[in-house]
Amino acid sequence: MQRFNIFRDQSIQLAMSLIFKSEAIAEQMNLAITENGGYVSNDRTTWRYYLHLAGRRHEIDKPILFKSVESGEEIELTVANLAIHKKTSNVYRSNTEYIENLIATYPDYAVYIKGVFWPVSLERAISLDDCSIMYYDSKYVETQEQSLIHDLEAKIRATHVRYFAQGWRVHNDAFVLAFYDMLYPMLPAFIMQLRQEKQFTVETHSYYVTEFLASHQELHEFIPYLTQKQMFTLYRNIRYWERNSGKKEIFDWMVETLLTGWSMPAVAYNVGQLIHDPTTGSDDDLTPKPTGYQQALNYTERTSGRDLDLVATADLIQKELSLASENSQHQVEYQTDLDTRLGLTQYPNLSTKLVEVTAIDPEAIERWEYMHGLFNEWLHLTASGKYNIYHDILNPTNGDTLKLSSKELFALYLYAGFKGFSNIELTTIPAFHAMGVQIKRWITPEEMHNAIYPESWVGRYDGMVNYFADTQYEVIGTLTSNDELFDAVSTMLDNKRKRYSYVYNRRKIPDRAAGLQLFTYMYRSYRCDLALPYTDYEEFFRTYGIDHTLISNETWQDIATDAFNIATNMENRAVLSQGEIQRAMVRLMSKLSSYTIHFAARMASDSYDITDPITPILGDIPASAHASMSVDHPHTGVQDVAVKSKMTTSTPLAVMPDIVALKAPRRLRYQMDIAMGIQVTMHQHQVVNISEPLVGVDVTENVKDKAYLSDKIGKRALDGFIKGEYF
Repeated sequence: MQRFNIFRDQSIQLAMSLIFKSEAIAEQMNLAITENGGYVSNDRTTWRYYLHLAGRRHEIDKPILFKSVESGEEIELTVANLAIHKKTSNVYRSNTEYIENLIATYPDYAVYIKGVFWPVSLERAISLDDCSIMYYDSKYVETQEQSLIHDLEAKIRATHVRYFAQGWRVHNDAFVLAFYDMLYPMLPAFIMQLRQEKQFTVETHSYYVTEFLASHQELHEFIPYLTQKQMFTLYRNIRYWERNSGKKEIFDWMVETLLTGWSMPAVAYNVGQLIHDPTTGSDDDLTPKPTGYQQALNYTERTSGRDLDLVATADLIQKELSLASENSQHQVEYQTDLDTRLGLTQYPNLSTKLVEVTAIDPEAIERWEYMHGLFNEWLHLTASGKYNIYHDILNPTNGDTLKLSSKELFALYLYAGFKGFSNIELTTIPAFHAMGVQIKRWITPEEMHNAIYPESWVGRYDGMVNYFADTQYEVIGTLTSNDELFDAVSTMLDNKRKRYSYVYNRRKIPDRAAGLQLFTYMYRSYRCDLALPYTDYEEFFRTYGIDHTLISNETWQDIATDAFNIATNMENRAVLSQGEIQRAMVRLMSKLSSYTIHFAARMASDSYDITDPITPILGDIPASAHASMSVDHPHTGVQDVAVKSKMTTSTPLAVMPDIVALKAPRRLRYQMDIAMGIQVTMHQHQVVNISEPLVGVDVTENVKDKAYLSDKIGKRALDGFIKGEYF
């Protein structure tokens, strides 16, 4: 029932976000103007409805005032003001209840309010057909639902054709209102109906996929661990897999879908004999040495053509110790029996039932690991007072429940962590440093521009600054729960990774340098003093009745883990790790396969050094140019102008320049050092000075790139010159 409630609520939210064109509403808004003595032009670009869709006021509209989040002042609701007040725009768009409150306050301006936050251009709104959907919130539409909006649009249009009777509008002014009062509540039902019709297609909604897999061995529990491609492969083929369970082709298919789909190499282990044991260094021992070797189940291109990946039999047994509780007690016995039998058998090449799945945690190859970022942001928010609530934690010495503030809980975490994991006993509550945390105040675009040095031409860094402004997250007020802390930190860390990727991918030296300057300005290290009223940890523990001398290091480890989870809600809210996904894939394959296979999961635990990719980038190349020009004064009224230009650079260009556009077309000849990929645009400004008055003379421009003056009154000599300025 809970899954259905979520599915229904998402359909309602999608319906509420829709903005579709309605000629009837446009005409009703015009009718209200004319009935009050106003004038409505035939030009649709002046209609109040289309202006409101574009976020522009009509001449009869009154300004809508609302409070700016940045300054707290009353500002007018316009597209221009939202572009200036980035923080206000982000807050309102991420909390749609603010927009709904505005509409409730100004019900006559509902179209205008939505048009300011999600503007639709006049050209697009006018050109679209009636009932066309112009905006919807894409987060409520899954990526595979390619035709949902198109079909919903057709559904709305069909409803208009069937039930919107034009004749009723003549004598019933409330007909349009009544029609839409009945249509809008039906939109969630339309959406749910269209999604139901898409079952067992490539556009099936995840709700129906989940319910279908739940009816097959309760496989819906694996939905969170599957990619979209894996989920739909399982959805389409589960009945075939169940009917043919045990076939090698099904097992290979599952390996390719579930393991290769997550980039997890899988190997099977076989056993054999080494005729000569290279470790003994003697030819006296003629007994073959038992050994094992790997056989790749996927990524077979990694398998060497000559050498096998040999594994000692002791390592094979070690990989299976955890499969049964008493395996370790009989390890030596099994080892001796295996080596004896395998060394004397005449058929040594045998397959085992052991399959090993290897995975690499993507967090290990991130420049900023999530756990480090969570710790530093938790420290900074706690020390700055933005996260200050009370938490319940168990007193390990007497079993009582302690109620600690956020700062006191962090102090307890520090002591428990140092004592439990490093056996370092802190005496005083230290001032810790929060490394690389985001500034906790709003940074205006003007301040971002000032952080970039040296300056460049106007508008060069506008796109970069706007991206940083759009991804700026600010904690407004104080956080009231560990859920809010986790959400805030997750957003800040996600934006940090995206911002660095954005600035580092600039392909010019000044652009990348400016981006790294801006990134460094936004993330800093702070010295955080908890400023607790305790002189040392002795007084802290004495205040709460904790006898810390009786607690073992193992218990301190548990206290540190509990304190971290209580403060950050990490245990309940953390995203799936690669280890959890790996274990889920192993359980799923075991559930679907009829083979008695022993799966061993291994996580690659190597340490990684994260480096930026080495990519060649270009800088701004200084260049200078000069030109010469000759003007021919024929006896007729036509003047031919020839221009020759030459350009030199301090750094030779490596590519052939592409002349994109010339403001004034002329026959030009350029000579310069050439190389591939550089585009050169010449902006030319022409000034024509004629010493005599232009009596009867037409100044025109030939489409064949020739400038000429034609004298209508006959032959007449004109003294003048043409001056070209290049910049």
